[in-house]
Amino acid sequence: MFINGGGHIGYALARRLERRGVDVRILELSEERCHWLSQKLDHALVLHADGSDAGALKDEGVDQADYFIS
Repeated sequence: MFINGGGHIGYALARRLERRGVDVRILELSEERCHWLSQKLDHALVLHADGSDAGALKDEGVDQADYFIS
């Protein structure tokens, strides 16, 4: 599952999904926020990428994801 944005809602959602064993990837534009998220989340993969960039989404394999939340 991909989550576009690691703000308050994206972080809370990722945390809940992690607890349920869901493989979570967060696309976050802010490098500082990426660092914070990677320290707070145990298993989610935090990617420094623009979730509105089609090329970045393709590079990260979003076409193989079951869900993309934006």
